[in-house]
Amino acid sequence: MDTKYLEKQVKRLSTKGNDGMFRAMIYTVPIFNNPTGICLSNERSRDLVRIAQDHQLLVVSDDVYDFLNYKICPVTQLFSLPPKKLISYDKT
Repeated sequence: MDTKYLEKQVKRLSTKGNDGMFRAMIYTVPIFNNPTGICLSNERSRDLVRIAQDHQLLVVSDDVYDFLNYKICPVTQLFSLPPKKLISYDKT
């Protein structure tokens, strides 16, 4: 995920009529993303959380492949970064 590009695009979002909790939603598979198998780095994970907090975005982090990690990808799970709001986390 190119977080710099993401932030540029998010800044372009209209704020008109935004009376809900979130302006937009980002769905991500941060560990072993399909089809590339790439893991989101710690730096980009932090950037994503910061962008979400700064711009009222909902991040849905699908860590479905985390149990396959075996420390191949030394990454921080997004849920472990302190969010202002945590809706739900299910690691099953």
